[in-house]
Amino acid sequence: MSRSNTYDRLPFWVVSGSLTVWSGPDTFTLWSGDFCAVKMNTPHAVKAGDDGARTLAIISPARFAALISRTGTPARLATTETEWDMGLFQAVT
Repeated sequence: MSRSNTYDRLPFWVVSGSLTVWSGPDTFTLWSGDFCAVKMNTPHAVKAGDDGARTLAIISPARFAALISRTGTPARLATTETEWDMGLFQAVT
């Protein structure tokens, strides 16, 4: 999924694993301990590496929690067959 952020910048710190970040025309592969910041109004997408990734993204003002609450499935209702509703996610973002 690709989107543009409306924050001054969107920083990612990779805690473990690897993460590929597409930011505008650039592609970065980040590893544990690496940092990347996507500039405002830049189309971007992220993908965890084959072994997954644990990241820290600091977003201010905090809009991500509202996005997940509007589009996510509550854990108590999720099953192993629960799928992402990407259409809803993209419509909200």
